[in-house]
Amino acid sequence: MASTLDVISNGRVEFAIGAGWFEEEFHAYGYDFPAMKERMEMLKEAAQILKLMWTDEIATFAGRHYSVKNAPCNPKPVQRPHIPVCIGGSGEKLLLRIVAELADEWNCPASSAIDFDRKHSILRSHCEEFGRDIEDITISQQTVCVLVENRKDLPEKLEKAQRRYGFFGNIEKLGIVGTPEDCVRKISADMEKGISKYTIFFSDVMNPKTIELFAKEVIPEFR
Repeated sequence: MASTLDVISNGRVEFAIGAGWFEEEFHAYGYDFPAMKERMEMLKEAAQILKLMWTDEIATFAGRHYSVKNAPCNPKPVQRPHIPVCIGGSGEKLLLRIVAELADEWNCPASSAIDFDRKHSILRSHCEEFGRDIEDITISQQTVCVLVENRKDLPEKLEKAQRRYGFFGNIEKLGIVGTPEDCVRKISADMEKGISKYTIFFSDVMNPKTIELFAKEVIPEFR
């Protein structure tokens, strides 16, 4: 399906995958929820199969969890050598090692944003083990944006954001927070660390004025 969509969209597909974490969601759809180590093994095998299917004429792979034999994937993606694979997560021993070996992009979850520097350093170490340049991996950040036109409105809006997205942690510390000027400064600082892309949860996503403000006052600073 991803390959076909890449053809339809003329090479615009971005493919993100992870090991899964929300146990209730697994059970709701009738899936087992394996232990973390097993889910990591499944993630690695899935990423390997994806890349084989997108690049080889006929793919064969025998893993512990997944196997394919003489499996075709047509049409092949427009993007070469394959659709970029984004892997999200922050586990230091297993997840980031899989990223270093197989991912084209690493998405750091919002819950680990405050620890980004340490996670990034660990990813760099894993890349060195695989003989890979970390600069070849796009670094993206999942985050929460609390945007206000006037700073006096920030406390109330921030409090609401904390209620909605507090499971990530301290939104004021981990998020993109404040006026458009504040947001530009935060994003610029993140860019200095190597972050070049965001997955953003807007604290009031149903308010079109916030999206418009971000589009008019923040995005143009980075074009």
